[in-house]
Amino acid sequence: MNNILLAGCSFTDPIWQEEKYIPWSVHFAKENPSYIIAKGGMGIHGISTLAYDFIQNNQIDELILLLPTIWRYDYEVDLEYHTMNASVDVLFGNKDGYKVHEKSKRNWLLSYGLHFREDHTDKEITKFFDLMYKSSGWLVMFRNQMKSLKSLLDLCKSKNITYHISSIQDPMDQMFFDDIKQELVDLLNSYGEYQDWFKFDGKFLNYYLGHDDHPSTEEHIQISNYISKNII
Repeated sequence: MNNILLAGCSFTDPIWQEEKYIPWSVHFAKENPSYIIAKGGMGIHGISTLAYDFIQNNQIDELILLLPTIWRYDYEVDLEYHTMNASVDVLFGNKDGYKVHEKSKRNWLLSYGLHFREDHTDKEITKFFDLMYKSSGWLVMFRNQMKSLKSLLDLCKSKNITYHISSIQDPMDQMFFDDIKQELVDLLNSYGEYQDWFKFDGKFLNYYLGHDDHPSTEEHIQISNYISKNII
């Protein structure tokens, strides 16, 4: 039996959704026992970093990575000097549900669901983005995310781990900055292997489901079944 790791944001996170919906990761693990690394509000950098750590120190045969939208920002913090708002336990799921497999060892400051959108008009939100992003700039921020993803994929290759990547939304639909758009696309292709990402009946998840909201339990079952039958 393969050792499978499922990684992602709130769409994959059982703890974030446990009071409302049962996510695809829990349904998937009932038929395919899996480790789960997922955090509602976490971005590509944080998810990739935590998955890298776990794969480096454990025997994993297959990785399924369902990425979030691209403009979230994750800072790893030292509690001696900073306040954190997130930590991520590694879970293990099977037919009996899920439990904590390994307690969190790293602490994070996340932008959560508050992230850049082209249509933001609220001045307070604009101030937040200035604070969160100005220090490194949009291009540098995205480059750091793609570097973290590339490091994860390179590790998988070195350990002969099969990996499958998709996203809750098409990153190409989130390229709002015309002056750096081509550089962003180049990073996505060369570092993130975007051209090889899997889709759901030829569509990214939001178009497959027909909305941008979090999936219902029934839709999560649909996602799990699709991955089980068509991806692994």
